[in-house]
Amino acid sequence: MSIDDRFSIRPPGATEGAELASVLAAMERHYDAAVTDDEAASACARLLGGHAPARCLVAVSLGGVGEAGRFLGIALFAPVFPGARFRDVMFLKELFVRPEARGEGVARALLAGVARATIDAGCERLEWVTDRGNAGARAAYKAMGVAEGDRVTYRVGAQGLVRLAATGHADPRGDRRSMPR
Repeated sequence: MSIDDRFSIRPPGATEGAELASVLAAMERHYDAAVTDDEAASACARLLGGHAPARCLVAVSLGGVGEAGRFLGIALFAPVFPGARFRDVMFLKELFVRPEARGEGVARALLAGVARATIDAGCERLEWVTDRGNAGARAAYKAMGVAEGDRVTYRVGAQGLVRLAATGHADPRGDRRSMPR
């Protein structure tokens, strides 16, 4: 599926582990996460093996943007229950486009693919968050006609989870630095 003939939007194939691991590592590094190739390979194995709760779509170059076969971007998403009227909501966790492919319509095509998957899954809506300071992403979403919501996102990281589980209180000061997004 694609809305652009320079790349295709589809789930990664079982034999594309190296390219999937490469785009996953690039995504994490974009967020300043120190990720090893082994960690990216492990995440890739979870996705390709069906052991991750997320669904995955990749944008694959057909030669019009970058080298044919190269993964230009990735979308990771999963249904969440409940939404309004107890319907599932699709939550887009990650939408990443390699820097050299930005501005080429890759994000728009990935988002269209996620929208199709959302409809096919019977979900009522698609939701996601982005950092307030991510002007590029916010401008791209606005250009696609997507309105910003009015919700505030809360996050508890690994250290805060331990404190929250033990005491009912999470100290957010330590978690912000260890959680790039």
